[in-house]
Amino acid sequence: MYLTREHVSDKEHRVYGVGNIERAREDLERLELEQLRTGIITGVSAVLLNEGMRINFNVICLLANVNSNPGIPDATAPAKVIEVIDKLLPTVKIDVEPLYEEAQKIDDLIKEKRAPSQMFR
Repeated sequence: MYLTREHVSDKEHRVYGVGNIERAREDLERLELEQLRTGIITGVSAVLLNEGMRINFNVICLLANVNSNPGIPDATAPAKVIEVIDKLLPTVKIDVEPLYEEAQKIDDLIKEKRAPSQMFR
């Protein structure tokens, strides 16, 4: 799930968490992850959070700021979310460096295509 904003720089890509029970919220605090206190979660994420709460099962939903420019992918936000998942699962090691490399390639390609010299080709 992603939060949208008009423009988000690489340094501004932030990840927020929502925990359904106290243990989940404590995990988010341990990671010093900002918790979303107000808002609406919909879809599968909402169902998992609610069902987990009903049966006292630890569920965390992670949200990231993304660029909301139509037709332009934001490849950095998913990498930021996966970084947090890597921290939440200490027995699993996820190498996010290839994702950042691909994100940089995508960003470079977009900048190249948006350059004024490319507009009339």
